[in-house]
Amino acid sequence: IGYRAGRGTFTATTDHNTAIGYTALNALTSAANNTVIGSGAGVVLTEGNQNVLIGKNAGATLTTSGSNVLIGKDAGVDISAGQTTTDGTVAIGKEAGANITNSAGNTAVGFEALKTTTTGQHNTAMGYQAADVLVAGSDKNTAIGMHALGAGNNDTTHENTVVGYNAGSAITEGNYNVGVGSNALYDVTT
Repeated sequence: IGYRAGRGTFTATTDHNTAIGYTALNALTSAANNTVIGSGAGVVLTEGNQNVLIGKNAGATLTTSGSNVLIGKDAGVDISAGQTTTDGTVAIGKEAGANITNSAGNTAVGFEALKTTTTGQHNTAMGYQAADVLVAGSDKNTAIGMHALGAGNNDTTHENTVVGYNAGSAITEGNYNVGVGSNALYDVTT
C-alpha cells in the first residue's frame, strides 16, 4: 500500500511480505517474511528475511541483513548494504541505533539510544540518549537510564555496566566499570 510500495520482484521465495508506505520494500528480490511500514522504510531491502521495519526511513540502507527489529524514525537507518553481521539488531526509538553500519549484537531502546555507534558490538542501551555517543569499537557495554554512559566517546570504552539516571555519564574511555543508581560513577572518566 503506497506509491512504489512492494515494487520489487515477487517470486516463490518472496512470500509473506507486507509493505505500507512510500517506496517501502521497493527493491525486493528474494526476501521473505518482512513487515515494513513507513515512507522509505526498507527501501533497498533485497534479500534480508524476517525484518520488522516501522517508521520513516527505518532500515533504509539494509539489503541483506535479517531478523532485525527497527522501529522509529531513522532507526537503524545506516545499516550497511550487502552484509549480515547486523542480523538481529534491535533499535526502537527515534534515531535509535541510527549509525550502526556492520556491528553485531546491539540493542538500543529509547530516543537516540546508541545513536552514534557504527561498529561497536554487543552493546545494550536503554533510555533517553543512553550511550548515545559511543563510537566505533566500543564493545560490550550496558547502559540503562536517561543519559547513562552518555560520554563514552572513545573506541576504548568497553565492558561497562551502568544503571540509573546519568550513571557513568562522565566515562569517556573506561573499562570494566559498574555503577548502579542516579548519577553513579558521575566523576569517573576511565
